[in-house]
Amino acid sequence: MRNAIKISLAILGLSLFLSTASFSVTEISTGDLPVDTSNLPAGYFLYVTNEGGGGGGTTVVQISDDGTATVVGTGFNGPSGLAQNTLATDPLLYVSDDNNGLYTQALGDVFTTVATGFNNPNGLYYDVANNDMYIAEGVPVSLLVDGQVLLLDLDTMGQTVLAQGYDNPQAVVQTTSGVVYFTDYSGMVFVINPTDTLPLDAISNPATVLASGVAPGTEGGLVMDASETFLYVSDYNEGKVFKVSTGGSVTELVDFSDFASRGLALSPDGGTLYITGYLSDEIVAYDLINDTATLFADGASTGGLLNGPFGMVISANDYPPFDGGAWDTAVLEDRSEAVPDQLALQQNYPNPFNSGTVIEFALPRAHEVDLRLYNLAGQEVLQLATGARETGLYSLLWDGTDAQGQLLASGVYLYRLEIGDRTLTRSLLLLR
Repeated sequence: MRNAIKISLAILGLSLFLSTASFSVTEISTGDLPVDTSNLPAGYFLYVTNEGGGGGGTTVVQISDDGTATVVGTGFNGPSGLAQNTLATDPLLYVSDDNNGLYTQALGDVFTTVATGFNNPNGLYYDVANNDMYIAEGVPVSLLVDGQVLLLDLDTMGQTVLAQGYDNPQAVVQTTSGVVYFTDYSGMVFVINPTDTLPLDAISNPATVLASGVAPGTEGGLVMDASETFLYVSDYNEGKVFKVSTGGSVTELVDFSDFASRGLALSPDGGTLYITGYLSDEIVAYDLINDTATLFADGASTGGLLNGPFGMVISANDYPPFDGGAWDTAVLEDRSEAVPDQLALQQNYPNPFNSGTVIEFALPRAHEVDLRLYNLAGQEVLQLATGARETGLYSLLWDGTDAQGQLLASGVYLYRLEIGDRTLTRSLLLLR
């Protein structure tokens, strides 16, 4: 039945695609483009996350209006999403990375961890009116873990699942009227309406399809113009960028022969679309008015600072250098002062996971604790938490590495909590 549904959707998608898409673009090479490294409006900066061409990047780069590139953010692991709250008293820049954290940097040089426990949070969108963050969790269905679109209330830190069961959601945007758009590997652009019954589910309660077959290689890249009339969508596999109206019509804007289009950002006046080349470490500036493109940044102009450029924001704010520093050690620990009724070791989440997971335990009274990770051969892999702890609820964010910082292989591992004469054990599944 599931296959039948997929086939029906594919036929419907092909029909819609053929009726709405426009094909008239000649393939071009970025090597043939003129170079213009001063393309940004005066007084603005472009911030870019370096995911690392498949993961492992560590930095956020700032490119100024004269083309000068500087590393401003360090200490991350595959940073991907970027968003900005420009209306805050002290404007905030938000960063997400492959270790499932969401981090924020203020102009006052205060760097904090906002939230953890996400599953590959690839795309971020900040809702100024409600102080909410929309998060696209890029998880392929092959890992048997739901790819989700989440809403994180930054006032209460409560989370709402908006859509689940999708194949590697990559990007999300929201309109002032509350309509949410997102993309995944299917090549479709989906709509979440304020009146929808949540959570939407890819099989049992699917989101409305705005446009189908737009970008089968979509791995990021979704931005909306200021009038909220058009979306711009990038196609990583084909090197294309599309313009999609909120009515569902699709127009192909540009087709690169040697450029894996990924991140997108619009200039403040809406006239220029910036596009990252994920594999070639380039950024192209596409003039939406005159239908022309220039090479804005590459390895030479940035001194080799681009490394799998993914997320982008354009800002008038000159953020000071910041250090995520979250992954100098394999485990981050947080404690709530709530007093639990009994000792407990919770199942980790997400599980299975591929880059980071959260392990929680409850301590009804102060005590020495010993929480360790073992492989199935009984060999100790890592000390997660040891020593005296106060009463409370503890949350540990583990990045899937051992005590030497090396990535562990896929497999089942055991985590064991010993407190006095009590021992609690659970298993987890790591998938690389």
